[in-house]
Amino acid sequence: GWTFIANYLRQQWPLWLLGASGLALVRVRAGKARANGLDSRGLLAWWLFGCFVAVAAPLKFLDHYFLLLIPGLCLLAAAPLADGAAWPRWARASWVLFLALLTLPVAVRNAARFQAEWERWAPPAVERFYEPLQVGRYLRDHTAPTDRIFVWRSFDTDIYFHADRRPASRFFFWPHILHPPLPPGGQDAFRRDFERHPPRYVVLGADPTFGEYRFEWLEERMSRLYEEETVIGAHRICRRKETTLGP
Repeated sequence: GWTFIANYLRQQWPLWLLGASGLALVRVRAGKARANGLDSRGLLAWWLFGCFVAVAAPLKFLDHYFLLLIPGLCLLAAAPLADGAAWPRWARASWVLFLALLTLPVAVRNAARFQAEWERWAPPAVERFYEPLQVGRYLRDHTAPTDRIFVWRSFDTDIYFHADRRPASRFFFWPHILHPPLPPGGQDAFRRDFERHPPRYVVLGADPTFGEYRFEWLEERMSRLYEEETVIGAHRICRRKETTLGP
C-alpha cells in the first residue's frame, strides 16, 4: 500500500506540488474568505481530507481508489494559477513557462507509459495472451447458444462475455456463494439454479482466495458429473459427462 503511494507521488509530483501550493494559499486566505462569508477554499481543504480518509480507510490502497483525490487536487492546483492572473504580464508569462517546464517531463513520461499500455492491450496483443478471451472463445466454439456455463474459483467473470453464454446461476460471481454478502438461503438458491440449468462446461480457476472456503456440495457434484477436457493457462475447462442425464 505505502509502496504504491510512494510510486504515485513520484509519478504525479507536479500535481501534488501545485496542490500543496494551493493548500498553503487556502490557509493564508482562509481568514479573508471567512470575513467575506465565503469559505469555499476551506471547504475544499476539508473535501480533500475526506477523500484521503476514503482512500486509506479500507487499507487496500488499490490504484483506482486514488481517483477520489484528483478533483480536489486539481482545484487546489488551480488556486496558485488563479492568483497569478493579477500579476504583471511578464510575471504571468514567467509563471506559465515555469509550469510548462515543471509538468512537461511528467506529461511526456505518462504519454509514453499510456502508449505502451495501449500497445499491450491492443486487440492483436490481447488475443495472444489474455486468458479469459481464449477461454471464452473455446467455450463459444464448443457449446450451443442455449448451453449454460459456470466460472468457479476465478475472478475472470468476463469469460461469460467472451463466450457469449449465460451463467448457470444468478450468483455468477463465486465469492458471493461462499461468504457474505450472500443473504441467508443464498446457497440453496444457487443449488436450485444449478440443478435447473446444469452447465455444459465449468471453468475452474486457481485463485488462492478459494482455499479459505469450501463448498462441498459443488465439489462433490464436480467430481461426479464433470471431467477435465482441456487447460488454458490457469483455467481448467471441465465438460459435463455425456452419460449423466438430468440434474
